[in-house]
Amino acid sequence: MNYYDTNDYYDYGSPYMETTLIGIMMIFVIIMLVCAIFALLSYILKGVGMYTMAKRQGMDYAWLAFVPFARTYLHGELAGNIRLKNKSIQNPGIWLLALPFLYGAITSLLNVIMWFVGFGSITRIFQNALWPYGRVNLSGGAVMGIVVLILIFSAVSLGYTAVYKSLGVLVNHQIFERFTTKNMSIVHAVLSTLVPLYESICFFVMRNHPFNPGMEPPTPPPFMQSPPPDTYYRGPVPPPEPPVPPMGGNNVDVFAAPAVQEDSVNAENIFVPQTENTGEPDEGKKEAPVNFILPESDNKEF
Repeated sequence: MNYYDTNDYYDYGSPYMETTLIGIMMIFVIIMLVCAIFALLSYILKGVGMYTMAKRQGMDYAWLAFVPFARTYLHGELAGNIRLKNKSIQNPGIWLLALPFLYGAITSLLNVIMWFVGFGSITRIFQNALWPYGRVNLSGGAVMGIVVLILIFSAVSLGYTAVYKSLGVLVNHQIFERFTTKNMSIVHAVLSTLVPLYESICFFVMRNHPFNPGMEPPTPPPFMQSPPPDTYYRGPVPPPEPPVPPMGGNNVDVFAAPAVQEDSVNAENIFVPQTENTGEPDEGKKEAPVNFILPESDNKEF
């Protein structure tokens, strides 16, 4: 009997290991599918709600509600200028869109600085791990620099999160306040920041609610509206033109020639010499000059 036969061996592995791994993978896939469905549902509900609200407010770019990133700008523009006690935030849509890019630029810069500052220290730590008998010489400045950068990174992240969430609460509060009471709008705005899918449901449910009194959107001007009576293209209104009398009847003809004055030349004093018709063609003839005889005047001095 060959004791070293490789075909005859005992499997010490657990028979349930593969089944456990497959079960974990299935649970992970199911969780990912549920998250994707919720994200898609939230995107559609919020898009439909913002589109309807933008249409009711007379916005021409309501279709931005279904465009990624652009819908963030529309979200802020639906609220208008954020009213605070003594100040107001102009164009909140631009701030909602620009703050994430600004935060990403700052954190990227901090990561680059942290990498260059801590690169030497990390290299020495790995060298110590590879050579146990080596000695790690880390300067106090490098360690302090890494600690300071980590604190700055944490402070920037917390500050960005607080500012962005607060701006979102103010924007949603001002939007929901047009359709519900002030206290309920605050509650809805805070819950929209904390609870997933809550904001999209609020937009979808309130999209057709009537506006509160005094918060209706301004009525757009009708098509081809005439300018106000006191201005005419930013200038005074010209006086009305006199009416043109109709032609015919007993009225004076508009196109009649003006009357000739008495001091003008008399038709009798104009002498036109007559020429005989010799039968020659008109092309070879020269027209005779016309002599005008003006009436004599007493004063001959010019």
